[in-house]
Amino acid sequence: MFKRAGSIGATIVAAAILTGGAAVASDAHPAVPATPERSTSATSAVDCTLPEGSNPNLVGRNLSGCDLAGADLSGANLENTDLSYANLMEADLQRAKVRDTNFTDTNLANAKMAHIVGPHASFQGSNLTGADLSASHLSAPNTTNADLTGADFSNATLDALATTNMNLTNANLRGIKLVGVNLSEANLTGVRSGDVMTLASVTLPTDWKLINGYLIGAGAKIEGADLQGQDLGGVDLTGADLTNAKLGGVRSGAIQGQPKSMPVDYTVVNGYVVGPEVKLTDANLHGADLRASSLRMVDLRGADLSDSNLTGVSLLGSNLRGANINGTTLAGADASHISTGDLTGTPDTLPEDLRLVNGYLVGPDVRLDHADLAGVDLQGAKLDGATLSYTNLEGANLANATMTRVGIQDANFKNANMTGVDLSHSGGSNANFAHTLLRGANLTDTFAIYSDFRNAELSGVTIEGANLAGAHLEGAKSGNPELIIGNVAELPAGWIIADGLLVHQSVPTN
Repeated sequence: MFKRAGSIGATIVAAAILTGGAAVASDAHPAVPATPERSTSATSAVDCTLPEGSNPNLVGRNLSGCDLAGADLSGANLENTDLSYANLMEADLQRAKVRDTNFTDTNLANAKMAHIVGPHASFQGSNLTGADLSASHLSAPNTTNADLTGADFSNATLDALATTNMNLTNANLRGIKLVGVNLSEANLTGVRSGDVMTLASVTLPTDWKLINGYLIGAGAKIEGADLQGQDLGGVDLTGADLTNAKLGGVRSGAIQGQPKSMPVDYTVVNGYVVGPEVKLTDANLHGADLRASSLRMVDLRGADLSDSNLTGVSLLGSNLRGANINGTTLAGADASHISTGDLTGTPDTLPEDLRLVNGYLVGPDVRLDHADLAGVDLQGAKLDGATLSYTNLEGANLANATMTRVGIQDANFKNANMTGVDLSHSGGSNANFAHTLLRGANLTDTFAIYSDFRNAELSGVTIEGANLAGAHLEGAKSGNPELIIGNVAELPAGWIIADGLLVHQSVPTN
């Protein structure tokens, strides 16, 4: 073995004569194991002595083939130094200057190389498995056929890198800065990344993309990656690890392969990322089996869901406007707070209490804001908790419908049949009930200030606790044949309920 930095300064000469592939010792010294072997036809004498002290100056030295495993070369000046075929396994080269240094076929496994700096260093064919190159700055290095499996390039800078067959399997590239780098032939399987910066053209292998600072492709390890709102269309996720990744708002399509793991409630179906809050606008999910999926708060506008199976799926808060639901199975699905309209096709099954009307899914807790449902037949419908703000239900048949806790801001019920409807605990201002038939309706604790009840039929209405402040009641009918029931919380000025009748009193003027 050769002396390393810090040893007494003796000159050791290595004679490596390869005959038939075997190393032969000289008379004075044992044979030096080449790392790896190289073929030569002449005897070469190499002085492998390292100077004592810190920050050694090794400019221009020939240390080719030396066994320097574990050597302390921290802060060394290695400009034009030949370390080809040397063994630097677990050596400390931190902060070394490596301008034009030759590391061809060098064993640098698990070497400490953080903060090394220098242009044109050659790592051709070298073994850098597990090496720590964090915060290093390498300009135009030669990494052809280099093995960087598990190497740490976190916060490093690589510029003007054109590589052939570089192996970066399982390497750490978090925070790396890439300037004019060509990685088209690199093996990026298992790389970890995040906060990757590019300052000039960067070429990646086919089907790999740099998205929001993450290198994404087959086998990528992007656990916990923040990909919210990003476009993952066309990437290859075969074997990728997306555990705990944030995927809200993600757009996708034409994704290849299946990931090794995904965040809870997310999956890849028909080439799309499917899960809570993703964007599936115009997605082709025809015939997809989505039973194991969560579609909470998903944008499904214009999506093709025909013949797909959504049995028991949560659609909570999703937007299905313009979707194709022909033949879709929706039995048991949670449709709370969904938005619909312009739906096409006829579904195979629907959740209980939900019905398809005029291109809208109508039922409990759905959002029907601005929906045009004029003249539709919703007799006996269950609309508890639905949002009907600015909804047009003029002339609709809502007889005996249950509409508790409904939002009725600016809703239009003009000329509707609301006989026996339960509108208790609902609320909103400026609703239009003009000429509406409300006989026997339940308006208990209903908040309908500034609403229009002109010429409405209110006989037999239960009005306990209702607030009708500022409402228009001119021409409203009561007491024929039934009296109004209960004590109203508030009426417009000049109006009272006396003996079950709605009465307008003249307000004296002074």
